[in-house]
Amino acid sequence: MFGCGHWNRGLFHGAAGLLGLGRGPLSFASQLQSLYGHSFSYCLVDRNSDANVSSKLIFGEDKNLLSHPKLTYTSLVGGKENPADTFYYVEIKSIMVGGEAVDIPAETWKLSPEGAGGTIVDSGTTLSYFADPAYQIIKEAFEKKVKGYPVVNDFPFLEPCYNVSGVEKIELPEFAIVFADGAVWDFPVENYFIQIEPQEIVCLAVLGTPKSGLSIIGNYQQQNFHILYDTKKSRLGYAPMKCADV
Repeated sequence: MFGCGHWNRGLFHGAAGLLGLGRGPLSFASQLQSLYGHSFSYCLVDRNSDANVSSKLIFGEDKNLLSHPKLTYTSLVGGKENPADTFYYVEIKSIMVGGEAVDIPAETWKLSPEGAGGTIVDSGTTLSYFADPAYQIIKEAFEKKVKGYPVVNDFPFLEPCYNVSGVEKIELPEFAIVFADGAVWDFPVENYFIQIEPQEIVCLAVLGTPKSGLSIIGNYQQQNFHILYDTKKSRLGYAPMKCADV
């Protein structure tokens, strides 16, 4: 079953519509389960890729991904009790900045029985959003650890931003997510700092969600990872991959 959009709007113009890949019964992924089983995966090329290179969406098991030596799984949590809830929730334990866990209250990450809060992995959200106070603490951790680059305050949405003009090898603190089941997701720097045109400014590609309490791992952080959604075993898999080569 397909719906038809007549007034498609959003942050990015030119999209013909949305392909639903959620957990709900109407999603495209759910409707294909009788053909391809309970798993699908995608690999998003990075934003600076050639225009003739495309991302991949694979329904069913991908043997190359399943045999990848760096494929890591974390559990999908919640969502099963409420059939209307189509989100893929994961449980964060801590955030690492520059190799150190930042001090974020544990309740920041909790998904309540009513479905409030928690963290979702979402291909349809561009940047990553962390609920306050996590966002403020992560931002301050980067501000403390980034040395040697002048701060730029011209961008209304993203901060901190730095002038890296003339720098051949930009050195920025490492960033990783540690999940409650022990899985760790390490990101390359281009997945959490965004270069602004002209290429002399870099900004932390993370925003805050003070009102909803929901945290979102967006598609900018997922680029060049092959992401596997396995609803039968209720787990999310991720493996570093040059997605242009998949």
